[in-house]
Amino acid sequence: MKVLLASSSAIALPTAQALETRGWLKAVLTSPPAPAGRGKILTPNPIEEFAHQHNIPALKPERLGSEARAQVEELHCDVLVSFSYGRIFGPKFLAVFPLGGVNLHPSLLPRHRGPAPAVATILSGDPEAGLTLQTLALEVDSGDILLQTRWPLDGRETAADILERSSREAPKILLDALENWRRVWEERRPQNHEEATWSRLLEKSEGLLVWSQDAEGLDRRIRACIPWPGAYTFLGGRRLLIWEAIPDPQAPLRDVPGKVLGLDKASGIRVQTGKGHLLIRSLQWEGKKKLDYLSFWNGLRDVSTTILG
Repeated sequence: MKVLLASSSAIALPTAQALETRGWLKAVLTSPPAPAGRGKILTPNPIEEFAHQHNIPALKPERLGSEARAQVEELHCDVLVSFSYGRIFGPKFLAVFPLGGVNLHPSLLPRHRGPAPAVATILSGDPEAGLTLQTLALEVDSGDILLQTRWPLDGRETAADILERSSREAPKILLDALENWRRVWEERRPQNHEEATWSRLLEKSEGLLVWSQDAEGLDRRIRACIPWPGAYTFLGGRRLLIWEAIPDPQAPLRDVPGKVLGLDKASGIRVQTGKGHLLIRSLQWEGKKKLDYLSFWNGLRDVSTTILG
C-alpha cells in the first residue's frame, strides 16, 4: 500500500507516524512554509518537518493544478489520505489514485461538516463526539462513510480536547480501513444529506463573552474557544481572557449580568449571568501569565463595584 498523506496540521502527526512505521507513507502533500513569529520568518508546518526528519518527499504546491498533479502521478500512490489539509481536490486530481481518496473528519458526519467540527460540537452541547473516515467527494465532507468511531462527552471538554482525541484515534481507524480495504469499501454507506449541519471557523471577535446570556451557554463558548481565539471579557477597560469556568445554572438572579458577586473558595470567582452564575477558575490579563482564580482574586480591588464586560 502506497499512501500520499495530505495535511498541514499537527493533528495528523500520529497518522503520519503510523503510516511511516508500516512503510506505507510514500510522500506528504502539504502547504508551503508560512510567515510565523514576530519576524514573520517562513516556517514549515509540523507535517513538512516530519517528512524531512524521515526522508520522505514533501510536496508543497501553491495550487493543485496540472503541475502538482504531474508530481503526484510520478509517485504511483494507491490512495490519497486527507486530514486537515485545507484544500479541495478536483476530479482530475482524485483520478490519479487507483483506490481514490479518503478524508478523516473530527465529527460524526453528516453532523458538523465544514472546517470547525470540534468547535461546533462544543457550542451545540452534543453528548458525544467522534471521528469519521469518509470517501473524498467534490462537495465538502459529503462523501460516503467508511468507518466511524465515537466517544461520550462529560461536558467539560474543550475544542482542543476533541481534536487531540481525534488525532489519537485517527491511526486506528485509518489502518483498519487500509488493512481491510475490500470489506470496508463494500460496506461504505452514503450520508443522509438532509441531516447535515455545517460548522464554520470562529472570528476573533466571537470570543467576547456576552454576560446577558445564560451560564451554560457562556461555559460552552469558553470551551469552544480553546485553543483559539480564546474567550475574553473586559475589566476596567483591560482585556481579560477566561480559560476555564463552571456553570451554576440554577443560581438565582442577584444583580446585573457581568457583576462579580464574590469568591467561592472551593469553586471560583462567581459572576452573575443572564440566567445562573458562572464560576471562573482560570483567567489571564492580556499579555500576562495565566492565573488560577485564587491568585487573581488576591489582586482585585473594590470588588463590590466590579462589573465585567
